[in-house]
Amino acid sequence: MTNESENTQSTETTEEQSTPPLEENEGTPPTESELLAQTLALYDDLQNKHLRLMAEYDNFRKRSQREKDEIYGAATAGVLLKLLSVQDNFERARQYDCGSEEFAKGFELIEKNFAQTLASFGVEAFGEVGESFDPEKHYAVMHVEDDSLGENTVAVVLQKGYKMGDKILRHAMVQTAN
Repeated sequence: MTNESENTQSTETTEEQSTPPLEENEGTPPTESELLAQTLALYDDLQNKHLRLMAEYDNFRKRSQREKDEIYGAATAGVLLKLLSVQDNFERARQYDCGSEEFAKGFELIEKNFAQTLASFGVEAFGEVGESFDPEKHYAVMHVEDDSLGENTVAVVLQKGYKMGDKILRHAMVQTAN
C-alpha cells in the first residue's frame, strides 16, 4: 500500500510541475485575457511535448527497423558463409571423372540448382585469373614473378571469393604476379 501511494504522489508531483498553474491575483479572479493567455501557454507546452514524443517514437521506429535489417543481413551472411564450403566441394568434384554420363548429368543439375539458390540470395563469386589484385577482395597467399602477366595481377585462384551485395562473405585466396 505504501509503495502505491508513493508512486501516485510522485506522478501527481510530476504532473503538477509539468503544467503551469493558473495564476491568481491575490484573491481577485483572473480576467478572461489572463485565462486565455495561460490556456494558450499550457496548450503550447502540451503541443511541444506531443511533437517531441512523436519525433522520439519515429526515431525509435527507424532505429528498430535498421537494427532488424542489420541482424537479418548478418544472420543470412553467416548461414551462406557456411554453405560456401558445399559449393567448393561441388567445384572440386567436377574436376574428377565419375565414370557414368548419367551420374555426371545428375551431379551437374544438383550443382546448378545449388548455384541458383546462392544467386537467389544475391551471392556472387569473384576472383578470376587475370583480374587486378584488390586487397579489399583478395587474400594473397603466394607471389610469383611472371612477365606474361601484368603488375598486381591474379595469377592463380586457389579459392573463389564470394560477396552478397557490397558485403564480402569470403575473400578470394589467390597467388599474385609481379
